[in-house]
Amino acid sequence: MQSPNPSPSAADTADAAAPDFVPSLSPWIAPAIGRLQEDLRAIDDLSAGERSVIAEALRQHLQQQLHAKLARVLVMDINAARVQGRLQAPSPEGRWDEYLALAATDAHWARLGEQYPTLLARVRWIVDHKVGFVATLARHFAQDRALLAGLLGAAPGELKALELAKGDSHNGGAGVALLRLEGGTAVYKPRPLNTDQALADFLQQVLADEPVAQRVRVPAVLDRGDHGWSEFIVHRHAADERELQLFYRNMGHWLAIMRLLGGTDFHGENVIAQGCLPIIVDCETLFCPRIEIKPSGFGDAIDRADEAMFASLMKTGLLPGRGASLGWRGVDNSGMGSIRQQQPKISIPALVDGGRDTVRIGQALVEVEIAKNHPCETPSLERYWGQVLEGYDSLTARLIQLHAQGRLAPLLQPFKPCHIRLVPRATEVYAELIRMLWHPISLADEAQARQRAAGLLARAAALISTTPSDPVVIQAEIDDMLRGDVPYFHSTAGHGRMSGPGGTQWLPENDLVEQCLQAWSASDQRLDRDIIKASLLSAYLNDGWMPTERSFRVHTASQQDLEPRRQTWARRLLVPFLQNGIRGEDGTVTWISPTLGPTGWGIQAIDQNLYGGNAGVALLLAAYQREVAQGRALPLTGADELLAAVIETMRKGLYRQVELQRSAGKVRPHQPGGYLGIGSQIWGWLQLEALGAVGAEAVECAALTAEYMQGSLEADQTYDLLAGAAGAIPGLLLLHRRTQQAAHLALAIAAGDHLLKAAKREGGRACWPTAAAPEGMGGFGHGSCGIGWALLKLHEACGEPRFLQGAQEALAFEESLFDEADQNWRDLRHLDGVNCSTAWCHGAVGNGLGYLDFTALIGEDRVRERVHQAAGATFRQGLGWNHCACHGDASALELLQEAADRGLAPPGVSRDAELARLLASLEQHGSRCGITNDVFSPSLMTGPGGIAYQLLRAHPQARLPSFVRP
Repeated sequence: MQSPNPSPSAADTADAAAPDFVPSLSPWIAPAIGRLQEDLRAIDDLSAGERSVIAEALRQHLQQQLHAKLARVLVMDINAARVQGRLQAPSPEGRWDEYLALAATDAHWARLGEQYPTLLARVRWIVDHKVGFVATLARHFAQDRALLAGLLGAAPGELKALELAKGDSHNGGAGVALLRLEGGTAVYKPRPLNTDQALADFLQQVLADEPVAQRVRVPAVLDRGDHGWSEFIVHRHAADERELQLFYRNMGHWLAIMRLLGGTDFHGENVIAQGCLPIIVDCETLFCPRIEIKPSGFGDAIDRADEAMFASLMKTGLLPGRGASLGWRGVDNSGMGSIRQQQPKISIPALVDGGRDTVRIGQALVEVEIAKNHPCETPSLERYWGQVLEGYDSLTARLIQLHAQGRLAPLLQPFKPCHIRLVPRATEVYAELIRMLWHPISLADEAQARQRAAGLLARAAALISTTPSDPVVIQAEIDDMLRGDVPYFHSTAGHGRMSGPGGTQWLPENDLVEQCLQAWSASDQRLDRDIIKASLLSAYLNDGWMPTERSFRVHTASQQDLEPRRQTWARRLLVPFLQNGIRGEDGTVTWISPTLGPTGWGIQAIDQNLYGGNAGVALLLAAYQREVAQGRALPLTGADELLAAVIETMRKGLYRQVELQRSAGKVRPHQPGGYLGIGSQIWGWLQLEALGAVGAEAVECAALTAEYMQGSLEADQTYDLLAGAAGAIPGLLLLHRRTQQAAHLALAIAAGDHLLKAAKREGGRACWPTAAAPEGMGGFGHGSCGIGWALLKLHEACGEPRFLQGAQEALAFEESLFDEADQNWRDLRHLDGVNCSTAWCHGAVGNGLGYLDFTALIGEDRVRERVHQAAGATFRQGLGWNHCACHGDASALELLQEAADRGLAPPGVSRDAELARLLASLEQHGSRCGITNDVFSPSLMTGPGGIAYQLLRAHPQARLPSFVRP
């Protein structure tokens, strides 16, 4: 990494707390400083002032490191002292000061050592190795000082400040350090830097025709064998539009280079923007070995997709993607993403009630610290994605030409003796395990803690082929984590066998340079281009986000030949489903696509849900085949086989998930929602039965899926129809009607009670605050309208008055958002200053469809008024921005046609007129689905699938279920 302190390290953030216990650490820190000072006195080429700077840096570093590891122990101990009466001061503040004084004694730590048998040895190891590392750094600085002039461009002069790494430490407490000298700033790295130099030489040769000032580069380095020095890169925003365009073109160059060199782990902290240049500042993770993917049990198609993804550009870390690990869920720390405005807050442990003897560990929501990887204050990635692709395409073409001429392989030969590092497990995984291993319970019984950690790592290795499974290696990893180090695996690019912690070895010998060249030669360039385009979604949190586009609305449209045009477009939209599927030999199929999940958008094989997964694809194909059989859709060769493959994939996925749930014990539950989650799968299976695509097995699969609903509801903090407990209710009620089993109705009631418990009530209104929407949210897909709708459906099924009251309160909140001036409902997201929205997920379309069922709450006249207003707002403002079902014309079509049928539509709106308008827009512009336009997505909600389905439902005799009002 460039700076030793870009953000709290993954290993320490998990335990980071305000340094209130620092005075109690003096028995460890004072002797350490004394030992370091003795070592420094033996280095003749350091001045007295420099020795003071180095000692002070160690003091601050140890305070932070030890406090992160020991705060929990001290919190538990001070509370025990309070309860046991060992503190005599009259006030909580006084007893806090009294405890700190006691804790700053050797006797106190000796007592803690008796309570936690391995504690003292662990802390002593950390302190001794930190002292040793800093002494080594000081010796290297003294020896290399004169050589740094070439790196700095000036005489180094006196050391003025030293910043030791607050990031991850490896190999006995070693880490990156920043030395601020009179002549400039240098970065110290405790590893060989021959890879950095080889990469610089390679770039110079393959980009020889690029002006030096515009050519991607890495920092200049001074390689000293076992350590080295690197140029410090100063972040600078682009000066003008030309530099912005060059910056993103150069990002495309990096993608092409790292695709060839097998680069990984280039997250936001490893990229620094300097004008038109994205500079990669830590390039040791090149030539990632290709490891065979283990069968997942979810189907051969899924395994093939996973293998393609592992070999693709996503592994570089440059493309936007959301973290899934606990504590970093939803965080995008990619080299091109990491956009400040698009990051969720993360929860970290922190001291609560510090300064009193009632101090405890709580949770604090903090902003993710943003690295310096962007060329402007407010990045707008969608504007420059074309430049990224242009850069990738042009340099890839150049590399292909060099390879065809036999000139590329010789350019790669200098990398073979170079130092490389492999990161087999996410650093966040190590962070969580380090936190667990330093918990007081683990300190009290280290053997049990080791056993638990080994079990977790072994289970991960059984599922993830790219992680070590050898028990000897796993135990060495645990040894490192017990000391607070993140395990480190390294080799040389031409050797490939990894040296790991404790002298362990992992993976066979392999020439990784040749392997990467062969893999690049056989790579799927189309897939990589699609992934570049599709990954843009992952940079943005809001599923309704789309770039500013011209309207695709058609104001007047011919109603001639509506039926053949409708059928033609329904079939045309399904053809790419056949063309883009990844088929397995076991009869399964999948698609690699932008996918919305619990942590946001990501690029992966589609999952099982209705929103963008198998349940949605199966519903579409089953509906299509039903309409073909009725003569209302055109035959499509291969559609039957594709439907069977999707259903087989759903079947395998369900039974594999059940197997994992039953064998792995406690695992993170899936969301309960009606579009993203368990509820959507239940509803999907039962609709497949109703459409004749699956027999009685559908009910069995739905019931089996419902077995995991309780745990999902207990973990739910989303609440809405899309992903939360409200979305569980429609599927569970449908299942109860099909089985008449009380347990299924009981689960629906549990979902309703979960919603009532979570509601924030005020003045007869109810809303559901979340971390993303602390004041609650309106709308059908994400807010109170949809939640109230689900509670009303539950009341109708079970007759419980509390659910009717909950529905009334939810609708009262939604009613409070109606803006008379706009004749629409206010959108509490306040996106880009927009007051009201007209989408299904947020706004008039979804609300209008929901209000159709609210007669029991507000009466027929008010329902008709609101549906009329929703249709009017949709017709005025909601058409033509895209065609998808989530926030486009496909769902607007359903509302406007329903309103027309009931005499509630605006003038000029009729069933045929709106179908004609949609068809004319498709004919003029093609299907437009926002930022997924240029990448195929099988999504029912945000892709062409939902458009095709709504065209099928538009036939007046179609009896297909609505998926936007289930």
